Amino acid sequence: MHEFSIAQQIVETVSAANDKAGGKHVSEIRLRIGELSFIAEGQLLFAITELSKGTKLEKAKVKIKMEPGKVKCPACGFSGKLKFDDLRNSNVGLALCPKCSSPTEITGGSGCFVDNISVELPEEK
Repeated sequence: MHEFSIAQQIVETVSAANDKAGGKHVSEIRLRIGELSFIAEGQLLFAITELSKGTKLEKAKVKIKMEPGKVKCPACGFSGKLKFDDLRNSNVGLALCPKCSSPTEITGGSGCFVDNISVELPEEK
């Protein structure tokens, strides 16, 4: 369950950004997760919720945008989206080209990123 360690990193990153901004609390966290990262969205959300309890992130809304996997094939020149099934059905554990079945280079959709954080600042007196 690598989602827990990813959630820890997200909570630490967002907490640090909130503290740097002088925020009272975080109201929203927007994440971009690559389809090829094999991160289970539900498990990640659960871990973030649990790790945020009692912190300035506790009430934050977490929004996730899934990013499709993208590949480039050096054999035939194909460049485009890779369906999850193209990778899952591979016997060799590689991302195979949907056109010619050659091994490809993954060019997108394999990471997890904090895209945006909404922080509520204290009222000025």
